[in-house]
Formats: sequence, structure tokens, C-alpha cells
Amino acid sequence: SAEPDFQVRNGLDSAELAQLWPGVNASAHSYLGTPYVWGGTTHSGIDCSALMQNSYGENSVRLPRVSREQCRSGKKVDGNLREGDLLFFNTMGVGVSHVGMVVDPQGPTFIHASSSKGVMVADLSKNYYQKRYLGARRIVD
Repeated sequence: SAEPDFQVRNGLDSAELAQLWPGVNASAHSYLGTPYVWGGTTHSGIDCSALMQNSYGENSVRLPRVSREQCRSGKKVDGNLREGDLLFFNTMGVGVSHVGMVVDPQGPTFIHASSSKGVMVADLSKNYYQKRYLGARRIVD
């Protein structure tokens, strides 16, 4: 399979995203350190897709509950990642099974609920994520 192309498009070049991003980012970061709980949706325990749903939902953008459905939201991103883009991974060999959100396209780094470490910021260029990366979707354009 071809290596994903991580060209970076700088900045919040969409008025809607520029308005929403500070809140979405703050919502996501408010969960840092929250333990991973499968099916969890709160600051006492959360899973990857609820982290995305809550981060956007607390800022009036509705997302489906599960990562496989979130992968059908917004529009496909070809190459140029931007803050707020959702990243999808195949971690169980069954297609989309994990989701994270770009917080710094320069890294690129993303926030996600890791099943082993809880909510954390990770580096998309790490081999583990590269091997499992399926693609990205832009929720707000």
C-alpha cells in the first residue's frame, strides 16, 4: 500500500473552522488524562469516538456516536491535514476501529483516547499509526 501523503495546509483558512476551532480544541484538551473506557462518554471515562463526538458536540457540531459512522461524516481529505480533521485507523483488522483529531498539522499530532493510555496527544508520523492509518475526514470546511 502507498504511504499516506502528509502535506500540510497551514492555518485555519476557513471562517467557520477559525470560529469553531478554539472551542473544539479546548473541549478535546479538557479530556486529556481521562481514562479510556469502552462505551464511555464522560470525563470519568471515554472512548475514542465519544471524544470526537463530545469535542464537536460541545461546540454545536453533531457527529455520529461510533467511529465507523464518523468516517462517513464531512468530506474526504486528500493529503493536506488541518486542525480538527478526524483521522481514522484500522487497529483491529476490521476496517475503521479508531478515530483521533488533528491538533497540530505541522506534527502532525492528534488527540485521541488510547485504549492503553487514555486521552493523549500522539504523533501521526509514528510507525504504529502510519501502518494503521486509513484516511481523514474534514468535518468543518
